[in-house]
Amino acid sequence: MASDENTGAKMAPEPVKPAPPRSSVLLNRDPENLKAMAADASLTADLALGRLTQPDLSAEMLELLGQNGTALKHRNVKLALVEHPRRRATFPRPG
Repeated sequence: MASDENTGAKMAPEPVKPAPPRSSVLLNRDPENLKAMAADASLTADLALGRLTQPDLSAEMLELLGQNGTALKHRNVKLALVEHPRRRATFPRPG
């Protein structure tokens, strides 16, 4: 518990602001927010996978997700990135 510097009285700790629900993060379609989320070092594998299930991601978004080292630590994120329909259309497999 924190205390008031002037009176020394005990004070309740400030409430922690909860993170936005996962569904609201995934439903947000603002391009600037999408770019910030994709480049965020604290991006979780669950959020990355949630985005990668959306077939309408831009090539830029896929590239940003592909550069996010934190998300790429997870094999299932790498697999989802490689198998994304837009990625395959943009970068066809050789041969």
